[in-house]
Amino acid sequence: MFDPPDAVLLEIGGSRALFGDWPDIQRRLRAQLTELGWCARMAAAPTPAAARVLADLADGYAVRDREHLDRVLARVPLAAARLGAQHTQDLHRIGVRRLGEAFVLPRDGLARRFGADLLLAIDRLRGLQPDPRPRYRPPDRFERRIDFAHGIVHSDALRFPLQRLTRELAAFLAARDGGVQRFVLRWFHDPHEHAAILADATPAHAAHAGTASPDDAISTLAIGLRKPSRDAAVLCEAATQALARIALPAPAHALALLAEDLPAFAPERRDLFDPGLRGTLDWDGLAERLRARLGQACVRQLRLHADHRPERQIPEDAEQNNRPHPAGQDRVDIANTDRRNELPPRPLWLLPRPIPLRGRVVCLRAPCERIESGWWDGEDIRRDYVIADLAGGQRAWLFRVLAAHAPPSTPAIAAQGWMLHGWFA
Repeated sequence: MFDPPDAVLLEIGGSRALFGDWPDIQRRLRAQLTELGWCARMAAAPTPAAARVLADLADGYAVRDREHLDRVLARVPLAAARLGAQHTQDLHRIGVRRLGEAFVLPRDGLARRFGADLLLAIDRLRGLQPDPRPRYRPPDRFERRIDFAHGIVHSDALRFPLQRLTRELAAFLAARDGGVQRFVLRWFHDPHEHAAILADATPAHAAHAGTASPDDAISTLAIGLRKPSRDAAVLCEAATQALARIALPAPAHALALLAEDLPAFAPERRDLFDPGLRGTLDWDGLAERLRARLGQACVRQLRLHADHRPERQIPEDAEQNNRPHPAGQDRVDIANTDRRNELPPRPLWLLPRPIPLRGRVVCLRAPCERIESGWWDGEDIRRDYVIADLAGGQRAWLFRVLAAHAPPSTPAIAAQGWMLHGWFA
């Protein structure tokens, strides 16, 4: 929770069993803040108000119990007690210079002379009264900006500030227990420099610079992920690879990251005693790197679809291809599949539409698979599929339409020869 204007209050009582005592928690917090580029003064106390006061006076100080807290607070100067300007002035006027002197004054007299609010503030410091604080609710959007001392010409030089921005985004997502699937990078240019470069831009350069105008001098780059993530390394890798494929239209004087699409995050299901991913390949990270380097449409994913026709398994557009799986359907456990119902091998890369085979077939491999489907919507098929080795060394997935059931629109070669429908790795 926030304690305006410049403090954050954390309840750590329930975290000691997991993270250790105050020295361990303090080291962990400082390391994470340093990684994000921040420094902080810290203190621990039985009450939030006392912790706030002690952080100003002694960085790293900790008070374990309320009896010790009273002795520590008694030595705190009145000006550092954060009782409010009016209360501090009132107590100072009657000769109080430290909190301990206020503790021994008659409570009834203080309340009559200065009001019950003063007693309440003192009691909350000492832990004699509850001190409820509103819980922090993270916003529904993330936006951070880093300004540079001079203009950056090459996109490679943006990697360091990009790492900091993605680390902050990952920390923000962890705080709200969510993920991100799409975010936008913005870099800001000097309007005069940007206008001059637009005037002299080549056609290819001008095509990218179309995302900005001389009025606002802002260029944008959208980054999309295959599925929601909050891993700082994955976010930084996707942004870095996408940024490396473009040229800055003008020197960048600032870089900003904006994320508004923040879907729910479902962590990968693992066994309770699973040692982790040691020794296995990070498939999600690999897919994101390939998509960033090769383009969105060049990387596809498998999904379940209730139709036996192979051409119905291919998404119609790149957006549908990159859409995340429905919950619970993002993985198929092949190891536990019933072997009695196992299908023949299928290629991982299907062509958008079958084409006549123009290469020479060297070898046809068994088994042969017959697919008959689609009679209910008028687009029925009846084909025999085989796996074939071609003269060029490729392994292809071919089919032949059975002549008796070939639809009138099917070319003659489909009824007489082979049609190519996919490739095996």
